[in-house]
Amino acid sequence: MAQSVEQRPTVAWMEVLDRLETTLDRSLALAGDPAAVTPPVSRPVSERTPLRRLDERLAALQAALDQAEANAAEVDALLAAEAERAQRFITALIASRQKLAEWGSRAV
Repeated sequence: MAQSVEQRPTVAWMEVLDRLETTLDRSLALAGDPAAVTPPVSRPVSERTPLRRLDERLAALQAALDQAEANAAEVDALLAAEAERAQRFITALIASRQKLAEWGSRAV
């Protein structure tokens, strides 16, 4: 019995697919087992998440800001102490000047 026109392409495709399957089977047999897949290198958490790195940088900046504030407070305290000392010195100079003026006026 002769095959119909519609069956011929189907049969031809089946033959092509059979040849592909045979070729793939031979290639896989020659290739052997695939090499073991190594898991990806685990990175530290900080490298995996950009937001975590940003948080760490912000924390470092905040620590630097806190240190700068502490340094400024320390300098302010030193400056206030020096200003008070300078004021006492000025007051002592004024008193000395007055005493000298009084002694000068007595000598005449």
